[in-house]
Amino acid sequence: MTDPLRARNRLGVVFFPAFDWAISATHPEREERLLYTRDQLAEEGLFDIPGITEYRPELATNAQVERVHFCLPSTGAVVTDSHRASAGGAITAARLVMEKKEDKAFALVRPPGHHAMRVTHGNRGFCNINNEAVMVEYIRDHYPHPTGRPLRIAIVDTDVHHGDGSQDIFWNDPNTLFISLHQDGRTLYPGTGFPQECGGPGALGRTINIPLPPETSDEGYLYAIEHAVLPMLADFKPDLVINSAGQDNHFTDPLANMKLSAQGYAALNRALNPDIAVLEGGYAIRGALPYVNLGICLALAGLDAGDIREPQWRPESTRQKQKISDYIARLCDGLLELYHNPPSVPQEGEEENGWWTRRKHVFYDTDMLRESQRESWRLCPDCSGLGSQLKVDPELVIPNKTLSILDGAICASGWNNVRGDGISRMYFDALSKKYHFSLREPVEKLSPEVMDVILYGTKGEKLELHYDQPRGKGVLYQPFEGIVNNLERRYQETQSESVRAELEECMSECPCPACQGRRLRRESLAVTVGGMDIDTFTRMSVTEEIAFVDSLTLTEQQLRIGERILKEIKNRLGFLQSVGLDYLTLSRASATLSGGESQRIRLATQIGSSLMGVLYILDEPSIGLHQRDNDKLLATLKRLRDLGNTLIVVEHDEDTMRAADYIVDIGPGAGVHGGRVVAAGTPAEVMANEASLTGQYLSGKKKIETPKTRRAGNGKLLTVRGAQENNLKNIDVSVPLGTFTCVTGVSGSGKSSLVNEIIYKKLGADLNRMKAHAGKHRAIEGEENLDKVICIDQSPIGRTPRSNPATYTNLFNDIRDLFASTPDAKARGYNAGRFSFNVRGGRCEACGGDGQLKIEMHFLPDIYVPCEVCKGKRYNRETLEVHYKGRSIADVLEMTVEEALEFFRDLPKLANKLETLRDVGLGYIKLGQSSTTLSGGEAQRVKLATELSKRATGRTIYILDEPTTGLHTDDVRKLLEVLQKLTDAGNTVLVIEHNLDVIKSADYLIDLGPEGGSGGGTLVACGTPEEVAACEASYTGQYLKKVL
Repeated sequence: MTDPLRARNRLGVVFFPAFDWAISATHPEREERLLYTRDQLAEEGLFDIPGITEYRPELATNAQVERVHFCLPSTGAVVTDSHRASAGGAITAARLVMEKKEDKAFALVRPPGHHAMRVTHGNRGFCNINNEAVMVEYIRDHYPHPTGRPLRIAIVDTDVHHGDGSQDIFWNDPNTLFISLHQDGRTLYPGTGFPQECGGPGALGRTINIPLPPETSDEGYLYAIEHAVLPMLADFKPDLVINSAGQDNHFTDPLANMKLSAQGYAALNRALNPDIAVLEGGYAIRGALPYVNLGICLALAGLDAGDIREPQWRPESTRQKQKISDYIARLCDGLLELYHNPPSVPQEGEEENGWWTRRKHVFYDTDMLRESQRESWRLCPDCSGLGSQLKVDPELVIPNKTLSILDGAICASGWNNVRGDGISRMYFDALSKKYHFSLREPVEKLSPEVMDVILYGTKGEKLELHYDQPRGKGVLYQPFEGIVNNLERRYQETQSESVRAELEECMSECPCPACQGRRLRRESLAVTVGGMDIDTFTRMSVTEEIAFVDSLTLTEQQLRIGERILKEIKNRLGFLQSVGLDYLTLSRASATLSGGESQRIRLATQIGSSLMGVLYILDEPSIGLHQRDNDKLLATLKRLRDLGNTLIVVEHDEDTMRAADYIVDIGPGAGVHGGRVVAAGTPAEVMANEASLTGQYLSGKKKIETPKTRRAGNGKLLTVRGAQENNLKNIDVSVPLGTFTCVTGVSGSGKSSLVNEIIYKKLGADLNRMKAHAGKHRAIEGEENLDKVICIDQSPIGRTPRSNPATYTNLFNDIRDLFASTPDAKARGYNAGRFSFNVRGGRCEACGGDGQLKIEMHFLPDIYVPCEVCKGKRYNRETLEVHYKGRSIADVLEMTVEEALEFFRDLPKLANKLETLRDVGLGYIKLGQSSTTLSGGEAQRVKLATELSKRATGRTIYILDEPTTGLHTDDVRKLLEVLQKLTDAGNTVLVIEHNLDVIKSADYLIDLGPEGGSGGGTLVACGTPEEVAACEASYTGQYLKKVL
């Protein structure tokens, strides 16, 4: 009996068979091409295969189209519903893959898109809108890389026509590799599609054209894929591969002269292994499309397509001449060389007065419209427009200048053991002799000339190096390149990711020396509006930008030219202001935005669309918002609702809940104690429900009490002098040690700059030997009263399933010792190592002790499936036969903290740690629960429990940045109890917070502001909560007064 057919890769097929859009009634594009294909695929039983699912597309919005295109005269004039559905089908395919609903997706949509350029007047080869480009921008907007770096995306266009539109859009994008395999000469834009067109000034080598000769068959295409495309992809290392799956190079297609078959298309997709495919051309509606698309679907699903044959196929149909094979082999060799060594300047366009300019003359075939375009680029040549470069930072190379070189002052890879390493000692002995300094002298006492030689080398001057090695003695004469130059050279040359990561510990983002971080050349910055260049404008806060645009004085002619642009700028800046982001600058790097800020920016883009009937889902949009700014956000949400939309908001913020029309309260507890609807209704109805913990806090029946007394501290201060990082205005701030101190202020007032950039990094470098460069300040006083700094954030306690609460709190070591002491273990000769799932012996070797198997998902988070051998228990059968009180070690790891506390009640060492976990509100989590499944708040409380279980020194400062993020009011109460315990032990707790319950519970407040951005950065008030509440200038004080 054969195994039932099942897709190895889950495949989503998105169909949109558009055929009624406005083109010539006699053109083959009019035919119901995809309806026929869909019927054929359904008849073949494709959708009966488990793992292959059909989907319908969503409609792309005008805003999504405008992220890619300038539509003239307007978006509405260019884009029909068919185009929205076609681009929306590509977006639907992307969402299926990015959200891991499917492994692969194929958007079988019409009309096509790859001829649509950045500027579009309408119809070019039936392409008004570039479906792939709209999809790529959607992916980058909604699914950023976890590290914050730009996504690397590869688009491989296999249509018979050159993808001139896609090439135009991505021509200067260094993070998109565009490869077009097309029939030589088949292009809608004459003179394009040749190998020498290899990208714009900022993306040389990122456009690759592979013009294949007529009558190229399966053999030639697959050779080009294997010998050109795949090596390029291996080097580029894309996060995502997209196939623009044109099908008009089929041997039966009436518009081309190529020899691909359905078998060739299937093999091509097997080799390319794209994450997403999007249909492009193809006109052999009955003779090719059903077979080709079936082959592609089976290949994407990981199934055999060997039985698919078109009715007209004959062996000679796809036979390729030897001269064509020879030509393609030579072409691929040349293309690989071009990819690795592109020309120093683009081959399209020319330099004009410091600008790179290219001119295009585009013909819209159906609309009989001809247009001319002139495009110019001016990017800083040193940083490619990023404004910064990753450079070795001397402050990270030698973080502690009170140490001598022999005592380990140098903390760089390869140079951190001068005393014990023969090679580095040889160089430094020679340096000290030649430049007359002592290796035992603190670095801070060395002259600037000596430090320059140590860091940047002898500038070619040779040293006399004496070596004494087992292989012999002697003298060498060599220059010293310097530690900084050595590290940067090794960083450029290494192919090892681990070595690169190690070297990056000594590197930091530095302003580009050519443009000083302004991203553009002087010629670009010379262009001004109202006396201001574009860089200065984007560095202003949104509030300042609105004021600048409103105050612009223009001539009548200038106003006529810029009226629509100015209106659009004011509208979009107003949208940002309405969601509480008026303190942001437009130049702010997206990777530095908080989750709440990113979410509110996406919300701002929706306000301008004025869509109706849309369901918006927001997950804690109030994160990082001061109460004053929260009022703006609520007004915006109500405005979206009043337009006729529905908003579902996951939120713990009391003001947001009170403003809601309907509340659904899930609980009653967390983890195993939750998962039920406790109450549902209006806020008043939820407040009246006795079973709802949320309702009790909303009604005031339960509340977090204000402390009756405030700690005065131990009389010592930690003082920052002259803080000037970001918007801080040379302020002096003191934190009383031995207190629970809150740093408050409106969003963007400078809280993170003070606490995270200056205090944490400075203390981390000095007390913990952390490699960090503190923000700009004059001095910090009082460090001698502290022994360490600990930042307790909401980052995961581990990044793999091996890490869990038991391992993080060291509870697991005690449990392993306990099992090793049982009679069963002693009889078998097992020690504590036998019960570790990190080493061989007792663990399950099929999964390496993970209990799960990792499935890699490119740049997406990896997914894990249970191990089929141990069924998720991590250990082998022999280890699981050892029991303590009738339970195996796997059974213990499956216990909740509450269950384990009862189980180990008679063992104080274990019980004390378990009680600490319970006290921080984590009684419901399992001891062996994977760290990857813990929320940010849960991970933070595991860290707090670990700190509570340690012996207090009374000289530790704990730093927390908005620890209430994601926490229910009752969880905030538990968090505060933990923070008060840490402070009671004599430690200092420093918290950035907007939550009024936390603020009113603090001993001391530092309120920054009064506004955000350039309007902030000053010390508005400091003192007890009562003293700050009495300050009329403090926005925090105004809201605090209501709760005290």
